[in-house]
Amino acid sequence: MADDRPAGAAPARRRGKPPARPAEPWTRWHLLVAGAAYVVIVAYLIEGRGLSGWLPFLVAALPALLIGKQWKALLMLGAIVAGVGLVVSLLLRSGWLGG
Repeated sequence: MADDRPAGAAPARRRGKPPARPAEPWTRWHLLVAGAAYVVIVAYLIEGRGLSGWLPFLVAALPALLIGKQWKALLMLGAIVAGVGLVVSLLLRSGWLGG
C-alpha cells in the first residue's frame, strides 16, 4: 500500500482500541497487604468456618491477591461508605429524613 500523505504530514492515526496501559508492578505495600489479607482469610476459614486440609489455603489465595493489588481503592471505598453512613445517621437523628 502506497503512502499517499504529503511530505511533512502527521502519521496516520491507528484505528481501534488504544494500546493498553502497562500493568503496575507489585510494590512492598502490595505484598504486605496481600500477605496480611491471606493470613486473616486463612485464619477465618480455619477457625470461623471449620475448613481443614489444603482447602482454606487454596481458597484464600485469590481474594488475598485481589485485596493486595486493590487495597488503596478498597480503603477509599470504605472511607466513602463510612462518610455517607455518618451523614445519613446524623440526618436521621436530626429528623430531616423522617427518622
